[in-house]
Amino acid sequence: MSNLVRASRELFSRTSDETFDSFEQLCQYCSTLQEHSVDRWEPPETVTPAILDDGQLGLSVGSTGQFSLNDWSFGQLCGLARVDKVTLNRLRTETALQAFRDTLPGGRKALHGI
Repeated sequence: MSNLVRASRELFSRTSDETFDSFEQLCQYCSTLQEHSVDRWEPPETVTPAILDDGQLGLSVGSTGQFSLNDWSFGQLCGLARVDKVTLNRLRTETALQAFRDTLPGGRKALHGI
């Protein structure tokens, strides 16, 4: 029963950009994202965790700008920092930011995911 309650909360906690009326709408959304996606390489020292204008944790990338994190990218960042995603989700934004600053690797070598 608790799994159903958790699933229901997860389903209805989606923001408007995460809900779709049909499978076809979801497919179209994914296709559009793929068409507009950009691969980029930034020197690791220019990519830093930051608190964005909306108060959420994100990434500041040199002169390129700021980027929000989704669940996947947050998990990747946690993996690079070797910190537990569940634990960081319980922290205040400022504390999570400091944890990332203290644990992310530095240097000019490319960062590789886990």
